[in-house]
Amino acid sequence: MWYILTMNKDVVYIEPEDDITDIISKIENAKAKIVALVVPKKADIFRSAVNVKLMAKTSAEAKKNVVLVTTEPSIIKLAAIAKLPVTKDLKTVPTVPEIEDADLKVVEIKDEKEPVVEDEDAEEAEETDEEAEAEDEEATESEEETKEESEEESEAEVKEDEEKSEEKAEPKKDDKKKEKSDKKADKKKSSKDGGILGWIKNHKLIVILTPIIIILLVLVLFWAFVIAPAVSITVTIRTVKNNFSENISFTTKLEEEDAKAGKFYLEEKKLTTPVKVEFKATGTKNIGEKAKGEVVAFIYFANAASISIPQGSTFSKNGLFYTSNQEVTLSWDGKSFDPCENINAIEDFVKEKSCLITASVPITANGSGSSYNVAPSNDGWAANVGVGVYSVSEIAGGTDRTITVIQQSDIDAAKESLTSPANETENRAALLASIGEDVYKIESSFRQSVGEITSSPALDEEVKEGVTPTLSTNLTSSIFVLDLTKVKEYIAETAKVTDKNRIYDIEDPFVESFTSTETGYAGRLKTVYTVGPNISAESILESVKGEPIGKIKPVITDLSGQNSTAVTIDRSFPWVNSVPNDPNKINIEIVTEE
Repeated sequence: MWYILTMNKDVVYIEPEDDITDIISKIENAKAKIVALVVPKKADIFRSAVNVKLMAKTSAEAKKNVVLVTTEPSIIKLAAIAKLPVTKDLKTVPTVPEIEDADLKVVEIKDEKEPVVEDEDAEEAEETDEEAEAEDEEATESEEETKEESEEESEAEVKEDEEKSEEKAEPKKDDKKKEKSDKKADKKKSSKDGGILGWIKNHKLIVILTPIIIILLVLVLFWAFVIAPAVSITVTIRTVKNNFSENISFTTKLEEEDAKAGKFYLEEKKLTTPVKVEFKATGTKNIGEKAKGEVVAFIYFANAASISIPQGSTFSKNGLFYTSNQEVTLSWDGKSFDPCENINAIEDFVKEKSCLITASVPITANGSGSSYNVAPSNDGWAANVGVGVYSVSEIAGGTDRTITVIQQSDIDAAKESLTSPANETENRAALLASIGEDVYKIESSFRQSVGEITSSPALDEEVKEGVTPTLSTNLTSSIFVLDLTKVKEYIAETAKVTDKNRIYDIEDPFVESFTSTETGYAGRLKTVYTVGPNISAESILESVKGEPIGKIKPVITDLSGQNSTAVTIDRSFPWVNSVPNDPNKINIEIVTEE
């Protein structure tokens, strides 16, 4: 007797798109002995009697008790034929349904290779007509035997009794009729499965996966034995360091360069940096009104003569300077005495034998201020044009108004701050950073020059309240550089290394005692270079391509010419036994040690 489905069981929900192989797999993979298949309403797979029988066969082979959970009459009918128990839900005791009469349509098979089935019910009818009586009897006997067993029997005993019951159940029809029915069923199944095509359909997962697995296997083998093999070879050789020191010369004209002879072209690198500094104005200036007035210029003529006082002539009194505003001429013809100022003093005239000529000259003070205001005076005046001077009227009108102005000493002091050591250090670092690493920088040639200086406000201009004067200019930093490639070529050529050796490394060279000469510049080039066996990665590559791993060390040792050469070989995978022929899969590194 069947256990109630609520006991230990696996509940499998069938999806509408599942095929027979999916359902068989779910039955076989179920862990419980009782497998409840919950059938959806639209499960076409349960419309075929063959598929239901295959489920029953799988149930027996897997030693599982399969129960269909459905209320569909057509599926219950097929379950009765296949002797599969059915229940309407998971809480009801399952039973094997009895076979009842049903209207089944049989479709005539016109071609055994290509069967034509009008519908699934017709296919079921064909088999049902042939086997109805025998299956009815088998289903009846199976149900009676099932009901007689106790519900408390173990699941294993139920399965064993069912298997015995099936073995004891014999069809009551004669052998000929059963044989005919079996042959027709086999023929129908063969026609439905389609031979090879049917097998492919039933094993489509294997059909799909097999070529994929083969392709993957081929790809893995191709990768492992063609793409993946690679070899890394590290060669360690002994080297010796030597000092280099040679006098060389330099030129600033490219056409004069002769690197092989030790004469190198100096390329000047420049960096212009705008600079602005603030400073304090300390100058003062009186911008008040200027004093004005007239002076009398006089001269004695013994004979006919003339003298001109140009506009802009300078007159001074007690250190104060004045400028004439117009041109004035003093002259005497030597005959007429009317112009002579001393005509009334004939005695003086005769005594001096000369004629005194005078003229008024308008003047303006050179500077502002009341200090230029002077009273009339017959002495203390001087002129730069060879005449005497005195004043008969006051020089007046000068007023005072003092302002702060930029004076030259202020500009000079600010200029010194532009070229301070801090600025020079900063500009040197910026210049060196702007130069590439493919040249040698002669740092002792560093120079810094100051461009045209602009003061704001300008020299002698007023500095208004709240304004801070500034000094602006461009600082140009410059340094000479050498082509490092040419320098190293010169060192390699001059070092006179033998054919058996070669230079592996040249440390950054430096120029000592860089000085200016009549023809250019001169200095002493110094560096340290490393010498070792004349072996290269290219020569090693050509010698080891395609060679077995065991021959690599002797080949490299012979190539380097010394037995002390150490060779380390790293294979990408343990199965790599020879060096690939592809240079891209061979990595060679030469390591030097002193």
